[in-house]
Amino acid sequence: MRVNTKIFLVAGLMLAAALAAGCKAADTAGEDEYVYKKHWEKSQAEKAALEADLDRLRAEKIKARAELMRLREGAERAEQEREKYWAAELGDRETEIRRLERALADVLGGAAIRGNGVAVPLDADILFDSGKTVIKKEGKIALQKLHEKVKEVLVAGKFEIEYIRIDGHTDTDPIRSSREYKDNWMLGAGRANAVRAYLEELGGWADDKLYIASYAYSQPVNPADTKEAKSANRRVEIFIVPAPPSQEP
Repeated sequence: MRVNTKIFLVAGLMLAAALAAGCKAADTAGEDEYVYKKHWEKSQAEKAALEADLDRLRAEKIKARAELMRLREGAERAEQEREKYWAAELGDRETEIRRLERALADVLGGAAIRGNGVAVPLDADILFDSGKTVIKKEGKIALQKLHEKVKEVLVAGKFEIEYIRIDGHTDTDPIRSSREYKDNWMLGAGRANAVRAYLEELGGWADDKLYIASYAYSQPVNPADTKEAKSANRRVEIFIVPAPPSQEP
């Protein structure tokens, strides 16, 4: 009887252990399923967020591309307008230069278009002694006459002046008779400045529109190495740059 009782006890214990193991396994399986479900839900939420970000980025890309096209078209229109404006101004400026050249040539008998302006030459030998920058008496008389005639042309033709530059030109002979000016570049600048100062003294031209430049022997009218050529190259030029006609009504 005791033996049977022991057998039943052992069998009961084994059964209890099996039931306990089964319950534990069931609990573990339930926990794994719960964890998997949470991971899946999290991954789905992350996927939805990424898709939303992707849709937003696509929309921003489309918007940015449209904005780029708008800016590009605007830049092209602006460039076309600038080209149109400069073409019109260039045409107007060329017209004024030619008109000024004709007017000055008619009154003075000599004027030449150079770049963006008109040059009126004066013989430096009339204005100055050799190697000097002090204007002689006959030079001042010549400048007075030139000043009045140019002013008449500008007023009569209603020319708008951008600036007037006084250019000093020399021959190629080295400086020998001047202690103040060591080379032709300095001599050209000194003569141009003397003419500028005298024209300002005569008045009628705005001081802030008068400039000077020295070209020394770099722009000869006659490159020959003769007495006559060198005499022609020694000159002061009044270089007048007209502005395009005002577009204001």
